[in-house]
Formats: sequence, C-alpha cells, structure tokens
Amino acid sequence: MIAAENEVSELEQELELSEVKLISLQGEIATKTARLDSSHPLHEPNNIVNLKREIALLNDELSHITSQHNLLKVKTKRTVQRIENNVKVFKKQHQATIAAIDDDDEQYLGSDEDVDKELDTAAKRFERFKLTEPDHLPEQVKTTETSNVLEMIAKTLEKLSEKSTTSSSTDKMIIRQTIGRDLPYFGGRAEDWPAFIASYNRTTDACEFNDAENLERLRKCLKGEALKSVECLLVSPKSLPEVIEVLEQRFGQKEHIIRAMVAKARQIQPVKEDKPQTMVEFGSAVMNLTATIKSLGEVHHLQNPLLLLDLEEKLPASLRAQWKEKLLESAKVGSLENFTEWVKFKAKVATLMTPPRLTDEKKDKWAEQQPRKKEAVYNATDPESKKEITKICNECKKNHWTNECKKFMELSVDQRWENVKSWRAYFKCLSKGHSKEKCKRKKSCGVDGCNFDHHPLLHRPPRSREERGTPPPATDGPSSSSMNAGQGQTAGSAHHVRGNTSDKILMIVPVKIKGPKGVVSTHALLDNGSTLTLIDSDLAKQIGSSGRKTELCLQWIGSHSHMEDQSQTLTMEIQGVFPYAKWFEMKDVQTVQDFHCSSQTVIAQELKSKFPYLNQVPIKDMINVQPRLLIGVKNTKLIVPQRSVKGVDNNAVAHRTLLGWAIHGIMSGRETKGNVMHLCNRDDMDDLHNIVKNYFSVETFGVKVPDSQPQKKEDERAQEILEKTVNLVPGQDRYEIGHLYKDEEPSLVNSKPMAESRLSCAEKKMDRNRAAGSAHVEKINEYIMKGYARKLDPSEVNNNESKAWYLPHFVIDKPHKPEKYRLVFDAAAKIHGKSLNDYLLTGPDLLNSLASVIIKFRQNQIGFSGGIRDMFHQVRVRKEDLASQRFLWRGRDREKKPDVYQMEVLIFGGTSSPT
Repeated sequence: MIAAENEVSELEQELELSEVKLISLQGEIATKTARLDSSHPLHEPNNIVNLKREIALLNDELSHITSQHNLLKVKTKRTVQRIENNVKVFKKQHQATIAAIDDDDEQYLGSDEDVDKELDTAAKRFERFKLTEPDHLPEQVKTTETSNVLEMIAKTLEKLSEKSTTSSSTDKMIIRQTIGRDLPYFGGRAEDWPAFIASYNRTTDACEFNDAENLERLRKCLKGEALKSVECLLVSPKSLPEVIEVLEQRFGQKEHIIRAMVAKARQIQPVKEDKPQTMVEFGSAVMNLTATIKSLGEVHHLQNPLLLLDLEEKLPASLRAQWKEKLLESAKVGSLENFTEWVKFKAKVATLMTPPRLTDEKKDKWAEQQPRKKEAVYNATDPESKKEITKICNECKKNHWTNECKKFMELSVDQRWENVKSWRAYFKCLSKGHSKEKCKRKKSCGVDGCNFDHHPLLHRPPRSREERGTPPPATDGPSSSSMNAGQGQTAGSAHHVRGNTSDKILMIVPVKIKGPKGVVSTHALLDNGSTLTLIDSDLAKQIGSSGRKTELCLQWIGSHSHMEDQSQTLTMEIQGVFPYAKWFEMKDVQTVQDFHCSSQTVIAQELKSKFPYLNQVPIKDMINVQPRLLIGVKNTKLIVPQRSVKGVDNNAVAHRTLLGWAIHGIMSGRETKGNVMHLCNRDDMDDLHNIVKNYFSVETFGVKVPDSQPQKKEDERAQEILEKTVNLVPGQDRYEIGHLYKDEEPSLVNSKPMAESRLSCAEKKMDRNRAAGSAHVEKINEYIMKGYARKLDPSEVNNNESKAWYLPHFVIDKPHKPEKYRLVFDAAAKIHGKSLNDYLLTGPDLLNSLASVIIKFRQNQIGFSGGIRDMFHQVRVRKEDLASQRFLWRGRDREKKPDVYQMEVLIFGGTSSPT
C-alpha cells in the first residue's frame, strides 16, 4: 500500500509542477501584454515590436504546455483510479483470507501434523499480501496446541501492522523539501521571539529534526545579541535544551515582548485622511499588537486605558469621533480588543481605496537578491574566461591598463584624444568594446571640478585669453581677504585657497600615517599659513587614533560658521613616500567631519616639458588626488623647505621637505581668482562675551531708540512704487495699490501650462479629501460673492496677455483648527525657473515693533485688541496689475474646460502682500 501511495504522490507532484509552470507562463504573458498599454508606467514605444514578438512566442509555448498538461491530467486520473481499484481488491482479499483462517481454526479437530501443514499453507497464502519483510519474525514454536498457533499468527500480524504505519524516509525527505531547513533570522528583538520560536517548534515536529540538525539551524539563523548570548553553547548537540532555555529567558519574557510591541505601535505615523495607506499600516500594527498579547495569555493588557488613549491620538478628529460613536451605540467600555475590531474594519475599507503599487519586476528581483551580497561566493573559472579580464594596454599592448601606461601619459592631451579615437575606445574608461550604456565607470572627470564624462587623462586645461582671442577684463586682480581674531578667539587660522587646479598647484605630497590599527597611505596638503593641523575623522578612525574631544569652530567670509563638536586632538606618526624616509611624530592634529579639499592632477612629464628647470626633481604623477590631511605651522619641521628649485615670476616651484618633494605655484604664468576659507579655534571667552551682551540687550528692551538703518536700493524702489500707486478708491472706502515689480516693464513667462497641471492635482486632492474639497469650493464661491475675485469674459482673457500670470491655488488647515481652511495662491510656483515672486520686491518692513505694541497695554487699566477680517483682501490691486493674479477654476465639473478668474485684491501667498 505504501508503494501505491508513493506512486500517487509522485503523479500528483508532477501534475502540480506542470500547473505551476502553466500559471507562471500565463502571468508572464499578462505582464508583457499590459506593457503594450500606453498608460502603463513601463510602456516603451520604441520596444513595442520586440514586445509583441516575445508575446507571440510565449503564446506558442503556452499552447504546447497546455496540451501536455491536459494529457498528463488524464493520465494521472486514470492511474490513480486504477491504483484505488487495486487497493480495494487487496483489502477484500486480505479480509477474506483472515476470515478463512479464523474459520479453519475454530473447526479444526485433527492431529498435530495436520496443524503444521495448515500453518504452512496459511503462511504461504498470507505471504503475497506483505509489502516488506519484517525486521524480525517471531520464532515458530512447534507445539501441538491450537492456542500457540493463534499466538504466533497474532504476533506476525502485529509486526506487519507496525511496519505499515511507520513513515518512510521518502516521506520525511519530501516534508523537509517542502517546509525547508532554514529558520528566520533572529537578532535579539523581543517582538520577533514569538514568531521565531513558533517556527522552530513547528518545523522540528513536522520534519523530525534531531538535536544536531537543530543546533546547526540555530547557528545559521542567530545574529547579533542573540548569537552572543549562546555562542559558547553552540558546540555540542547535548546543549540544545540549554540554548533554547537561555534564549527564552533572555528574549522571550512576556513582559519584554509586550513592552516592545507597545513601543512599536506608539512609534507608528499618525493616520491621515487623505492617505488611506496610513490607515492600513496603523491597522496592521494594532492587530499585530492585540494578537501578540492574546497569544501570550496576557489579556489584562487589553484593558490598558493609557495604551488605548495613545492609539486613539494617532487618528484624525473625524475618525476619533466615529470610534466614540461606535462605543456609545454598543454601550461597551472601550478596550484594546474592541478598538482592534473597529480598526480592522476601517483598515479593510482603506485597503479598497489604496491602489496596488506598480514596480518593475527586474527591480524587485534585484532587491530580493540584496541580502545575498553579505555571503562570500567563490567561483572557479577556466583559462578561457580568465583571458576576458586580462589587462591589455591599447597604447603599448603590454599587460597593464591604458591609464597606467607611462608612454600614454607622456603624450599631450590632444595626442591622447587622437589615439583614443583611433582605437575606437570609450573616452570615459579608455577601454574598447563597449559604449556609455555598458560602461561600469560612473565617475565623471573631476579635474578642476569638471563634470564631463571623460577620463582625467583626457582633461584639457582652460585656454588662455591669448589663445581664445579675447581681451582680459578691466579688473582682474588677485582676490584677497583677511579676518582678525575677535574677542575670545585664538589668533590661529588655517587658509585653504581653492582655485583652478589646472592653473594653480598646491603643495600636496603622498604620505603614510601610522596609528594603533596600522599604516594607511594618503595625501597631505602642506600649508605654512595655517596654525592648525587637520585630518579627516574617517581617516583617523581607519588607523585607530583617538584623543580628547574639543570644540572646533570653522568660520569663513560673511560670518558663516560651522561648529565641530566632536573634534578630537590626536598624536600620530607620519612618513614620506620615498626610499629611506623616516617616521616623524605629528602633534595637535584636529579631526574634522567631511574633510573636503580640492582634487589636484599633476602629470610629471607635462610639468617638466613646460618648466625645464624641474627635470632633475623626482616628481610623481598625481591623478585626481584629494588630500585628507592638512599640515600647519604647529608641525613646522615637516613643511619647512630644505631646498628649493624655482624659475622666474610666479611659475611652479619645487620644495624638498622631510615628507618629500612638493610642487606649488602657477602653471600658466597668471593668477586666477579663488575662494579663501578661514578656520579658527573657538574659545570659551566667546560664549561669556555673548552672555553679557545679551544681558544688556534685554535690559534696554523697549527703551533704547533703534538706530536708523539706511534703506537698500530695493526697499527704496518699493517705497517709491508704494507712494506713487497708493490711492483711495472713490465710493468704496478701500485703498488700491500696484504690484512692487523689480522692473518697470516685467516680461512674464507663460505660466498657464503650470496652472493647468496644478489644477489637476488640486482636483484629485479634492476628490480624495471630501472635507478639503468642499472647503475649496466654498472659499472660491465666497471670494466671488464678496467681490474679491471675478470670472473673466473670453475677450478679457486675451487682453493684456503679456502681463498675465496664472496662479495655482489650494487650501490648507491648521493642526489645532482642523475644520478651518484657508485658500492660498502659490505665487512661489515656478515654471522655466521663474515664479511670480521672482518678479516682485519684498518691500521695506513697515510693521511696528513688538515692544511698542505691548507697552501700549500698560497706558490704561483696560486694554482692547482686535483683528481685521480678510486683512489682505481689504486692499485692492490697481487695474494695470490685475492680469498677474489670474487663476483657473471649474468647480466640481471635471468635463468642461476651466474658466479664467482674476483676483481683484491682494492675495495670501505673494512676497509683497504683508508690506
């Protein structure tokens, strides 16, 4: 019978595999067919022909597999039916044989010899019904008594029964292949323990894993704190019970699990009415929390009122009101269990409102394979595959890359370009056989801040003005700046001039630095104008160097500063990169986060050809190097020149220092402007000075007469426009004013396409959020009714089109006033890089100081205050400037073309509105 069952299982398994293959192929055809639709996010118009060809091939394969599947289904059905019939016949024969044996035993009255003959005959008749031979048959006891014969038959049947009910090794193997051996990763998070231990127990019982196999499974799945807690016990299978006990005591405590789940639920983002997905996520967290509490048997936590209150606060006001109504209708006391049932229903509704996210299949597959990057993979390759990655220089055909070839570097930049073109190599990586799409090099040039996609060796320095044929500018002197140390600051500073690296060369040398963790190679900038020595903090961590923490203030022109709170003062050893170089101690080195210096490229052959007096100097090539260490005068012995080789004027100079030869100066014989960065140490006296200064400023608050500051030119022009255009509208008791344009006749770009797009977005938001949508419609109607806005006739739309600007609009609400909405016109919305606010001046600050307003409340016994309703809208805009306040609107009707409206008053959202 077991053999028959195995045959049925194999047939059913083969049928299921065929069905899975069929479904997979149908899904692939459906996915590719959907991409033919132009609205699909992965639709590619240029690839439609190839896509249709692939779909046709898949359909042919589908028809072939479908026919095979149908034949297999019929074959499986007939085979199973035949096996079932054979099993029925077998059972009937088995029952008839047993009955015959019982009848013969009851009617037998013969001698002992006849008994033995009958026994042999029965054994032979029963032999064909046995599936397997039993391990050990009962010894045949030759006896003349009938009871002994019956006892022997009973024992034989018992042995056969045990054999028939025992699971075979094949069944166990199938179960293990179906369920799998691996457990989910567990790193020690209490909220993950219930799922982890449940998976462990379930798979152990189903697959009958022994202690040695379970220990190996735990060794693979435990990570982090969980692995550390039992690491010493994962040696012998005998310690498996102790391992589970330690893990349960450490991470499986019920209170810890519930506390972690509660904290996780409290950290979830609040639910937003216009985003149904937030309700789905909130519902999942609440249901998980309740299910965990119930599974742990800690039901008293379901009555925690503080937890319920915290979860209710995650809901918006409208949903909280619905929850309270539900409690009143059911006359029940609020509990986490009741709240979960209600949230579960709301989450179902939100799920229907949340469209599925469309993702690229290739991206999903790539994301699934990301964790595998952590595993070490060892590949064996044959000699032919190794030839594919052999280094071959395109210039000299030797075994190195082209960018490492000395012969190629000796050529001029123009000659390099010609050679690369003749090789038909890609100019970004200097390799042949591929183009931009297939090149793995993603980094751009980077020399002198160049962002073009070519190799640094192909970078051309900027041509001089004589070569371009353009005269020099009238004012092209060297830039300079200085800053004195203020009170409470040390007089030390570090200067780093960033300029055109093709014109200027800084003193950069290759060095090695040593710390507790070893030696690291880098480049250092030698700066004799700096009293500080700085190092990139990541580089300091790499060598394992650490020291006391100090504050470091980085300050540059314009009072801009940056505080390094975590800077450390270090001591380390440094060595130049040349034969017989010595190690030197470097003290008072300050660490800096994100240490950025300009990259520099120096090609020795090119430099020596331009300056022959440097031919005897051992200069090394530096391709796009970026210093991570700046050495100042606190380590003077390292940067002071011991010998110099120089030419005339400001050309390149070579200095030999204890760290090697360094080149600096001007390459092309002229200076270019650069940016100067000043770094200064911060002192505690600076804080004390600010405290005293703030104390005196508070004492003179509201008493000191403010100094009259001279107005800016922009404010003067705004004031002039205000004085010219302000006018009291006759018969309306309203003032009108003109827009504060920066130019007399501004040329506005066409903003109507942007307004149409933003109107479509606003309408979608109105459809999602009914409350906000109703408020939007009401506000527009209110503006029209009060005369703040009006609809334009078609003839008016075409008038003054050159000064027309179409404003996007939307409604906003305040968190503490969720039911109160305000209509905002987005004058900051840009099209082609321009917005309406870019054409307007802010204007001078004409508001009264807060101190003068507060002091008025002390003049008499009772103070009165008031506000102006629709304050901005009480001021009208003059007719000449109204065209710049147009907007599109069509209410709830999505079919008709939007109408053009125009605001007649100042809008809320303009840069000059508060003036």
